[in-house]
Formats: sequence, C-alpha cells, structure tokens
Amino acid sequence: MTHSDPISKAYSPNALGKLQFYCLIAAGALELLFMILGSLFNYVAYYYVETYLIVPCAAFFALSLLSKVPSHARKSIFLCLAMVVWFMVTQTAQRAQGMQTKIISMFFCTYLLAFPYASVTEDSARQRGLKWITGIYIAVSLVLCVYASMLYFGLLPDWFHNEVRWDGARLLALWHPNICACLFMIGIALCLGLFFSCRKPYGKALLIFACAVQFLFLALTNCRTSILMTCALIGGIFFFGVYRGGWLRAVLLAFLALLLMLGLFILSGTLYEANETALIEKYASHLESEDSEQAPAVSAPSGSVTIPVKMDSQTGEVTLESVNGQGSFMSDLKTLNGRTTIWQSALNALRDNKRILLFGTEYVGTSISYYNPFPVVHGHNSWVEITFRMGLLGLIFALGFTWIGLRSAVTLIFDPKTDMWKKSISMLTLCVMVAGALEPFLFSADISYHFLDFFFFICLGYLNTWYHQRKESSGA
Repeated sequence: MTHSDPISKAYSPNALGKLQFYCLIAAGALELLFMILGSLFNYVAYYYVETYLIVPCAAFFALSLLSKVPSHARKSIFLCLAMVVWFMVTQTAQRAQGMQTKIISMFFCTYLLAFPYASVTEDSARQRGLKWITGIYIAVSLVLCVYASMLYFGLLPDWFHNEVRWDGARLLALWHPNICACLFMIGIALCLGLFFSCRKPYGKALLIFACAVQFLFLALTNCRTSILMTCALIGGIFFFGVYRGGWLRAVLLAFLALLLMLGLFILSGTLYEANETALIEKYASHLESEDSEQAPAVSAPSGSVTIPVKMDSQTGEVTLESVNGQGSFMSDLKTLNGRTTIWQSALNALRDNKRILLFGTEYVGTSISYYNPFPVVHGHNSWVEITFRMGLLGLIFALGFTWIGLRSAVTLIFDPKTDMWKKSISMLTLCVMVAGALEPFLFSADISYHFLDFFFFICLGYLNTWYHQRKESSGA
C-alpha cells in the first residue's frame, strides 16, 4: 500500500491526531456549556452532558485503537479500561440489588479520553490539547468573576439568583462555594503558568490582573482549603520562578515565599470579613423587631431574593445564616469542619456493611448518615467516596492514579530542567488532590463536579507522559 492510497491517508497519524483533538474539544465544549449554564433553562446542560459526552469519548477511544501508541500509552489505556470494566461490574451488581445506577458518560469520558489523551496523541511537546483546555477553564473562572461582580453590585438578573448568590456571606456558584473556589484556584494557577511563557509585557500584566480578580472572589467563597492551596501554589511558583541555584538563595526565597503565602491568606480573610460586614450593614435595617427566639431568622430583601439574617435578642448582634455553615478557622481546624466525624462514620459503615467493599453502593450519603450525628450526602473525601461507590478494588485503582500524580508531579517540580509551565501544572495537580481529600471531586466523576475530574485527569495524563519522557531521556 503506497502513501498515495486514500485509505492510508485517512488513517495516517496526522489525520488520526486531528480527529482525536476534535474529540477533546467537543468534550471540552460540553464541559464549558455545563459550567457556564449550570442548572439554568430547565437543566438543559445536564441533559447534553449526560446524553452526548459519551460521543466524543467513544470516537476518541475508537481512534486510539487505530493509532500506534508508545508503550506507556498502552499501559495508560489498559489501566483506564480496567477501571471502566470494574465500574460496569459494580453498576451491574448495584442494579441487581435494585439501586439506581449512574450515568456512564462522565465516567467514561474521564477515563477513556481525558487521562490517555496526552500519551495516545503524543501531544506532550506541542500541548495543543492542554492549551485549549487551559483556555476553557480560565474562561470559566473569569465568567464566574463576572457573575460574582454582578451579584456584588446588585446587577445580577432575578432569574440567575439560584445559580449565583450569597450563602451567608460566602460566594456560591455551581451549587457550592467549594466548587467555584476550586475553579478559581485552577484559573489562578493556569494564568500564573502562562505568565512565564508570555513574552509581551501587556500580556503579562493582563494575566496578573486576572489572577488578582480571581483571588478576590476566591477570598469571598471563604473556602479555606482552596485558599490555603492557592496561597501555597502562588508561593511555590514564586520560589521556583526566581530560584537559580545556591542554598543561601534557596533559604532566602523560601522565607519570602512563606511570607507571601501568609500575607495572601491574611488578605483573603480580611476581604471576606469586609464583605460580611458590608452585607450585615446593608440588610440589618430590614430586620423585624420581633424577639429572636420567636423569629430566629428574618428575610432581608436583596433584589427579588431573600438573605436569611438573625439578631441575638440579648446582644443585638446581627449575623447572616448560611446553609453550608462554617465556624472560625481555628474552631473548624480540629475536625476540619466536621469532616473527621464523617470519616469515622464512614469507617463504621464499612465495618458493619462489608459487602460495600465488594461492589460498592449508590447510596453513599444514606450509608454514612446512619452512623453520623448529622445527615450527609457524600463522604467528603475522594478516596472514601470511590470506596463506597466501587468497593475496595475501586479504591486500589484510585490509589494507582494517585501514585501516578504524586510521582510525576514531585519529580517534575524538583527537576531543574522542567520549565515553569510544567511546574505550575504539577503544583496545581497536587493542590487539586488536596482539595479532593476534603471533597469527593476526584475519581467518581459525579454529575455535580465531573468537570473537576475531567480537568484533573487531563493534567494527570500530561504529567505522566512528561515523566516517562524525562525517564527515557535520562536513561539514554
């Protein structure tokens, strides 16, 4: 068969690579639709994601079978296939027990497209796929900033108040402050990573400005984990971006980085408290004068929505009520805002229901809540969540992906030959893993936050590929 053969041209590596790239863009477009619209317009974004995300995934996987891929890419495909097969086994077993099973589109797209993309397409050098996904997630973070600005200045349309609102004084978007906080963290890290590769001064200035705006609204979510991780990430990028060798310089830069982290964390708390005070002052005048025991919460108007506020009958102190309540940073530090109690209850549930360790369950929140002093909807930890959903074997697979992320990210961060863009992606991946230790963001590809899973596995695939290339080059 000659190179002029049309069949040979149709299945050439370049043609396959382009088609695979279009599959990634189609998946990214659906994720963009979901993150921008949320549950607006009668959950239309839910429908398209649940129904059509499987299409680019299936097309990509079919094209992967036609591609000639390197050995580490074959290992990635095998690992993901094993995870998907076990997912189908657990879903079948749960269905046999009368449970309602999950939609497969998000799970398949995470494992059969996002993770193997970099290695299958050999896009580690050009990074065309990663750059497009970077653009999508920066755009989402900035759109959230626009939404938050409209909320802050009272310009948000009435029909949008269920999507973006104040939960107490916390900025809430995409159903929970912790979710939008994680997206802000991703946007900041990506902008800082691009800063080092941008050659034009005005481009660098725009990226720093974008980081500042995103950090402002990240502070208003009062999500302490994402804020801490963002401060650590900024400090780490500062350190590795400036460091050029020498132990004395390293000590000095480490000290400056710690000061920068501490200053940013204190600044975030100051910004949040200022916003809380402003909201209380704005709505305190609308409080009714009933006794607080008779009327523990009074609705103060904010456009066409209500903000729950209450006044202490003895002190007269006005506070904002939050659905996702928080204590102070120090009071929540001991139990991680109740998470240690949830994890102990999860262990008790697994101890008394060992069959969950075999095939998992769809009723994670119900299983844990039976042992917990307050009801929960999930395990508040990605590794706990995947154990409940897919049993012990699912946890083993998740730990395998965790090891890939830790090994690759740490190696690349401390490799002096690694450029700052790759170091930024490495540090961001580690920070997302920390966020996943307190929320079920990773591995299970749940409908509410599957876009975080999708981004995490895209980065994980590139890190794994860069790690193997570094290993091969050092071995040579």
